Amino acid sequence: VRPFLQSFTLDMNTALLELRFSESMRIIPLTVAANSLCLLNNITGAWARTVCLASSAVTTVVNGPNVTVALSHADMEALRFADRLAKAADNTFISFPPSFAMDMARNSIIAVPAGAPQMSVWVSPDVTPPQLLSFGLDMNTGLLSLTFDEVMRKSTLQIAGNLRLQATGAGGTSVTLSSTSWIADQVVGIQSNGTLVRNASIALVNSPVVAIQLGAEDFNAVRVLQFASAASNTFLALQSALIQDMNGNQAVAVPLSVALAVATFAADSVAPTLLWSQLDMSANVLSLSFSEAVHASTFVAPSLVLTNGYPALYPYYEARRLVPATAPITPDGHFIQLQLCAADANEIKRNRGLGKSLNTSVLVFETAFIADMYGNLMVPRPEHRPMPVNVFVPDTVRPQLAAFDFDATTGLLI
Repeated sequence: VRPFLQSFTLDMNTALLELRFSESMRIIPLTVAANSLCLLNNITGAWARTVCLASSAVTTVVNGPNVTVALSHADMEALRFADRLAKAADNTFISFPPSFAMDMARNSIIAVPAGAPQMSVWVSPDVTPPQLLSFGLDMNTGLLSLTFDEVMRKSTLQIAGNLRLQATGAGGTSVTLSSTSWIADQVVGIQSNGTLVRNASIALVNSPVVAIQLGAEDFNAVRVLQFASAASNTFLALQSALIQDMNGNQAVAVPLSVALAVATFAADSVAPTLLWSQLDMSANVLSLSFSEAVHASTFVAPSLVLTNGYPALYPYYEARRLVPATAPITPDGHFIQLQLCAADANEIKRNRGLGKSLNTSVLVFETAFIADMYGNLMVPRPEHRPMPVNVFVPDTVRPQLAAFDFDATTGLLI
């Protein structure tokens, strides 16, 4: 008489598959290798799911009617990944060929075909909360990668308020990520100012690794605070509401006081670039927008020249090289405003062909005039590749007499 499978149970928390046969089975030839044992949900159509065990092992060592299979990490991940499978008894079925096992008399087991699979009598669904194992951060690209101990459902990701980058494992300087950051799978481009181009219609592929692209606001906030300059000052904390696994279990929180140290880190080595500028000759202010946050205190005025756009050797060339008295009036960030000192403002206004329109307002900097928050010097724009001002505001302020002197002896009025 050929043996048959009476029942089976599955525990998704202990990763154990228990098989109960009609009689004692030989353990030695019994194996789950070569995809001989499959779990399926017995659903037809788009939601049909089947996982054939590939690397799990029989742990029972004594011949008998009960056999325990320890599911491997890879097989468990495959089961977790599969929607509507191994979540309850009514969506967990088993199939196997007659070669799967034999009884003590070497009679092969009665096969359970995939077309008529056998349902589990009991399934313990996964209620174990997933844990963050490690994270990586690339300060050149702004890519934050989170690696969990199981497959995560990416559609449940809620970044805003639930992820915090910090300078130490106990807290300190920190930035809590906002909604400007987004799951990297749906980021199709990054504008020159760091703004993310997103496509929320892109289907997400669930996996243990969740990549997040830092938005301009969050990325620059980290830069301005000048941490995450090395692995030694890059830590991460998370709230449990950040994400769920495939069975709806929220992630284990990583408290602010015991934050996780970065595992893989790339320091910022990218030179900032000037993206946009505005010259306001009424307020005597030059506004500059960069590709990333810059350190205002590193500004070197003499490296920045305002020209009328003509080459230096051209007869109509006019220019003003700024003097150190011209300085930033805004804090560190991607947007910096310079207050032109009286000497610079008056010299620009004195030259009739300089700083009178967009066509006569061109910036040239043969060497960098500012650096980012990590000391990377900006990309120069020499005379052969100058940068025209994007917005020009003409001088509309009427002059006022500030003071006068009169010498009664000479009759000289100044």
